[in-house]
Amino acid sequence: MPKSPNRPPPEWFTPARYVRLSRTDDEQRDTRVWLDALIDCDALRSWSTRDWKHAASTLGRRLPRRGEPPTDVTGPGGYLARPPVVQIRKSELSAVSDDPAWQYFGPAMFIGVSLDAPDGVIVDWFKQELEKARVENPSPVAKPGPKAPTGRVTAATFARWRDAHIVEVAELTWWAGRRRKADRPSKAMIARWIFGETVEQPSKKLNEAEKLLTAAINCIPALYAQSLSPSK
Repeated sequence: MPKSPNRPPPEWFTPARYVRLSRTDDEQRDTRVWLDALIDCDALRSWSTRDWKHAASTLGRRLPRRGEPPTDVTGPGGYLARPPVVQIRKSELSAVSDDPAWQYFGPAMFIGVSLDAPDGVIVDWFKQELEKARVENPSPVAKPGPKAPTGRVTAATFARWRDAHIVEVAELTWWAGRRRKADRPSKAMIARWIFGETVEQPSKKLNEAEKLLTAAINCIPALYAQSLSPSK
């Protein structure tokens, strides 16, 4: 059957599915929502349908219907099972070296702090050591300004992700990739479903959104750390 240029999107692709990504005044809530959504997006890129079904069955999750992309079958622990800052006593140092949370999840910096020093001095020295460490391990969150410390993933970043519809892109491309070749929608068609019929250069628009999706997925560890931090 030839592909229709006006073919409708799949039944599950509705605005209501993405309401959870709407902005609120609660940064921590928005951080957790985007963290969960991006973990699912990353898994969609990595896992086969069989993997999803096994995980959903094991965790007692709802299985998707009619080819709908599954959600909420994994959690952030597989990405960064540790808080951004933790107190380690001298008696615990040997145990830390054997802890998988420190062995396998990204770079870490261990600093000894003399609690005899004033807090202001400790903070100043910590900033110096952090600046040195960031030469080899840049922060995943950029902040403009010369030598300015990097900040948080903010509402502005969430707005960029939302405007680019990166979650919709992840789910529709996952769905399309599992259709028979003769029934698979083109990139241009997917872009028109997401951005509207009047979108210019639809394939290019979709490619740009996919690049932003990749960058957002790389922020998962930063989002997890931020989700544990006090609101600013």
